[in-house]
Amino acid sequence: MDEQFNGALDIGVGRVENAEGALTGDVKTQVKGKLKEAAGAAKQAVGQLKSVANDAFGDAQHRVHDAALLARDQAKDRFSQAETYVRDKPGPALAITLAIGLVIGLVLRGPSSRTVYLRDR
Repeated sequence: MDEQFNGALDIGVGRVENAEGALTGDVKTQVKGKLKEAAGAAKQAVGQLKSVANDAFGDAQHRVHDAALLARDQAKDRFSQAETYVRDKPGPALAITLAIGLVIGLVLRGPSSRTVYLRDR
């Protein structure tokens, strides 16, 4: 916001210098005023861009925070459901756990390292 104000101020000063140069016929002052006016417009544009970027970043930050809270709540619900299932049905829960462990063990073990040779008769 500060850059926007400084840019607007520089635009005003540049216009005054430009007008002064035009009135007095001093081309150097007139060019200096136009350059200051252009620099002020650039400062003002940078300030506006920063403001828009900050707003967009703030919105994104809020969305990420909300999504994280939603994911946390869903994970808590799923854990609670799993806990209830295990308490209500310990036998099937144990069987499911053993099956999952067996599958993970087989996957992590990798391919068999034994080589099988076949003979021709």
